[in-house]
Amino acid sequence: YKMWAIDLRQGYVIHYYESTDGLKWTDPKVINVDYENPNIRHWHLDVIHSPKGYEMLLSASPKTNDDHGHMSLYYAFSKDNENYSKARVILNPRSGTNYWDNKGLYRSSLVYANSRYYCFYSGINVKTGPVGIAVISGNDPFHMN
Repeated sequence: YKMWAIDLRQGYVIHYYESTDGLKWTDPKVINVDYENPNIRHWHLDVIHSPKGYEMLLSASPKTNDDHGHMSLYYAFSKDNENYSKARVILNPRSGTNYWDNKGLYRSSLVYANSRYYCFYSGINVKTGPVGIAVISGNDPFHMN
């Protein structure tokens, strides 16, 4: 078993654990993921193992914003689960519109199947709050619709 978790007590640090039985876990290993914008911090993440290596999808927001409703989705990858690329935006909320996901993007999951990426995410609306789930897909994480 492999588990990645965000430790809020240590300042939003990503920890990685392994277990052979799902009961006893290794001590945490810190996984460093930096952003192109250093003022971003992670909130939720999903990691898949693909032919490319380890691919991480993160919902993240500005460090100055405690409202986790204003988040975008970011992507980073690693061949060894130690050295990750800088996390880059793959999807922003459609702010300034009346769309259902105009405030923020939340819990997300990345799937790689048949040489194609699928990103499932939930959206938050400015007026109504959490309202829906969507899927986008494409041949690479930065070109999905």
